[in-house]
Amino acid sequence: MPTDGKRPTGNGATIGFAGYVIRIRQRCGSNDEAGKQRHEAECMISERPQPEWLDLKALTLYACVSERTLREWIHRSHNPLPATRVSTKILVRRSVFDAWLETHQVKPVDIGGIVEDLIAGVKGTN
Repeated sequence: MPTDGKRPTGNGATIGFAGYVIRIRQRCGSNDEAGKQRHEAECMISERPQPEWLDLKALTLYACVSERTLREWIHRSHNPLPATRVSTKILVRRSVFDAWLETHQVKPVDIGGIVEDLIAGVKGTN
């Protein structure tokens, strides 16, 4: 395994942070900056529609999470990620995933208020 933390794939591409750029550069063979930008735009912008149903492998790339995490989300007891099993394949509708993910936004926590409540509770017990 390479020391940079990226793992090679079977086709010579490297998967890692911004791995799509690495694959584009390998596939398009551009080395100058203008060529890189042109080829990245050509390769990243696709006129074909994206599939509505994603298998777990495609969803891991779309969501930037591991397959294990997706399986945990699908099988959780409270508010699971909606998925459909077709034979041995698990499929998730992209729009449903996006909507489900929007309901799980991180909310800010008022730590100052919590600390003040704790201090007030400790002072009140003396």
